[in-house]
Amino acid sequence: MFVGEVVGDEKNGDVRRVDFKVEKYWKGANTKRLEIYVYETARFQTWFKKGGKYLIYAPEDEDGKLRVDRCSRSRDVEFAEEDLQKLGEGKIPR
Repeated sequence: MFVGEVVGDEKNGDVRRVDFKVEKYWKGANTKRLEIYVYETARFQTWFKKGGKYLIYAPEDEDGKLRVDRCSRSRDVEFAEEDLQKLGEGKIPR
């Protein structure tokens, strides 16, 4: 789990890679940059926008990649106040 800003993305077939600058994290890698992957279909397209800040819940898949799907609790940080309060302060990546 982390809060980050989208700094870029790239689509390859049905998979979009979204690059984040991590502001703080609760679980996972202690790093300033992370990539997450979203499988896109005609019914589900990623909602992440460059420059937007998001609270990301992204489990690791069998290949070690972080994935977000349509059932994810990930959301725009603007709408994540309740989650952020429950999570607490978080850690700053190094």
